Amino acid sequence: MALVSPAYRRERGLPTDRSGVVVDRIAPGGTFEGALRPGDVLLAVAGTKIANDGTIRVGDSRVTFEHAIDMMQVGQTFSVEVWRDGRAQSLVATARRIPRYERARNRYDTAPGYVVYGGLVFMRLELELLKTLGRGWPQSADRDLVWHQLFREAERPSEADREVIVLTRVLRHSVNSQMSVSPPLAVEKINGRPVRSLRDVLDAFAANQERFHRIEFEGDAGIEALDRGRADAAQAEILRQYAIAHDHRL
Repeated sequence: MALVSPAYRRERGLPTDRSGVVVDRIAPGGTFEGALRPGDVLLAVAGTKIANDGTIRVGDSRVTFEHAIDMMQVGQTFSVEVWRDGRAQSLVATARRIPRYERARNRYDTAPGYVVYGGLVFMRLELELLKTLGRGWPQSADRDLVWHQLFREAERPSEADREVIVLTRVLRHSVNSQMSVSPPLAVEKINGRPVRSLRDVLDAFAANQERFHRIEFEGDAGIEALDRGRADAAQAEILRQYAIAHDHRL
């Protein structure tokens, strides 16, 4: 957090000749885990001083201090200076790439993962999926999806690494023609099994021996069902009808 408030700087005990930003939280598994603490004032990264507005000087310009971290190679160690317990302290951090942040990146030349069963198309929640909803997706997407993508890590750090699976589309066929769901919707369980990956989707459908498959969605979206026998029998026809070469890509 920027430290532009004089009162907040005094509350942190920061001398007038020092500047930096307050550490609000540490991303689990991130570069600063084990090095910084909430409440620290981050003064400098790799010898580059941070202004109270969170910027650093690069040439004749000022950019956010995260730029200095982004320029590190994964596994590279570097020095950080913090104000903690009333004094400046020099620490060491290691640049890490956090796998879960891949869901927030733009991707190119990378085929998406998916599972198609009974005409239901399941995919991982990530930026590329949300972009298919249009530039206004933060307002138009299901509110649970927006929360997972933008706010879950801050509000529930223990669930930061959770992979969210979304029912993105229903490929219409007689086996699913009466389903009333309105994709995209986050999936909570399939046949009683919590869904935390595309592999869970495959396994949940494959393991079920009951007459119906039961799909539970997050929030107020409710529950839907598929006739297992009819869905199994229709699978090849649906893939052929919609020109889908394989029923999944994990």
